[in-house]
Amino acid sequence: MINLYKQYSKSLRWNTFESIFYQILLLCHQFALFFVTDRAIFGLIGTLFSITYLLVMITNFGLDVSLGAFFTQAIESKKHFKKIILFQLIPEYCLLLIGGIFLLAIYPFISALNLPFKLNIETLSLLGLLIVFEGTKKTLRSILQLGFHSKKTAWIEVVTIMSYISMVWSTYFLGYAINLTLIFLPLLIVSFISSLALLVCIYEYYTQLPNSSPAPLPTSALQWRILKNRFFNFLNQASHSLFSSNFLVPFFALTFGLAHAGILKLTASIAHCISTIVQKIFGISGTILFAHLKGNPLEDRQQAFFTISNKLNQVLYGFVLFFAINYSIIVRAHILPETSTILTLAYLFLIIIFSENFFIAYEKFYITHEKAGQLFFFNLIIMSAIGLLLSQVHTFSHLSLMLAIIALRLVAFAGIIFFSFYQWRIKPSLSIQPSYFISSFVASIAFFMLMR
Repeated sequence: MINLYKQYSKSLRWNTFESIFYQILLLCHQFALFFVTDRAIFGLIGTLFSITYLLVMITNFGLDVSLGAFFTQAIESKKHFKKIILFQLIPEYCLLLIGGIFLLAIYPFISALNLPFKLNIETLSLLGLLIVFEGTKKTLRSILQLGFHSKKTAWIEVVTIMSYISMVWSTYFLGYAINLTLIFLPLLIVSFISSLALLVCIYEYYTQLPNSSPAPLPTSALQWRILKNRFFNFLNQASHSLFSSNFLVPFFALTFGLAHAGILKLTASIAHCISTIVQKIFGISGTILFAHLKGNPLEDRQQAFFTISNKLNQVLYGFVLFFAINYSIIVRAHILPETSTILTLAYLFLIIIFSENFFIAYEKFYITHEKAGQLFFFNLIIMSAIGLLLSQVHTFSHLSLMLAIIALRLVAFAGIIFFSFYQWRIKPSLSIQPSYFISSFVASIAFFMLMR
């Protein structure tokens, strides 16, 4: 147990380094794009990014989040690894193949639609290849992180984002205008190279596994359990997409227009930066810890949940305090239009995206314990309510719609707390640690004084 928590702490530190460095660079890149491009172009870029990564999630079919529940069995031997991991890659590439053929078949009909943007076949092919390599990266990275190789994934991700940003802006400063090719072609190149690097690391990890395991592997029953878990995890991810910028930005692009979607994309970039940092630090590290404690007594798993939720909530409290103190600074940012309605919507949009972080510890616990079906049933109720709201979008004001979504998030969080306590007697650590609170308060005040 002591060695496990040491490995967990080490992974936590490397995930922290990677996520903060990566997301800060990416956020700076987004701000720079916002300044040098037309609002409609920025909105189009944001919309295409959102659609691309939404399709990455769909084609992955819940694989990356499902691996933790079966990872300790997969690494018992090379034979187990091939039977469990390699077999589970088949649905992902089947979906990619079917999706590619379908998209090419209906492209003439898409071109004829009266959409707010047009895509040529070259750009569509570029985005299709990007989906393939980003999906591959997603799976390979998850395998390495579960094997306590977060240091390798961290350096690969850092080099990837630095290379991508350098390629885009060096080309721009050479006199080339920002367009879709300049944004997505460098990303495709670095995605391909980083996928190869991750694959090499996976092979090195594989060669260190035992050749065989004395424990027999119930292949058919296990594969069915994994596919069942993936199916429900995919549905859970799809339900969460209703709260993500990957869905909401394209949705508001159609209702607000591309210019306003660009503003919401920038707001979403801030929230996504924070959320990704939190997810990579606590979501990935939490999955690792829960995965390696899956067969332990309930008391060990309860303690692990308490440890993760305690650290997670201290960070979330800090962000809540920061936004509470700096609300006026954020809404008065000169890069946003001088209209109170749009500023308020942008801030509420920030809250919607950020609220996802409060569910991290619970979701990872459910997934590693193969209870994704229960989690989906719970999410289905909330998803249905959100779907009903969005179907009546023209009868609500945009402000009312966002407030209703926030209210549903609060109800959902309260519900999962009570249900989880009833089933496992797990509960979050809601106490505030003075050292974290004081540090967050000082940082928030310093930002306020600096930016006012």
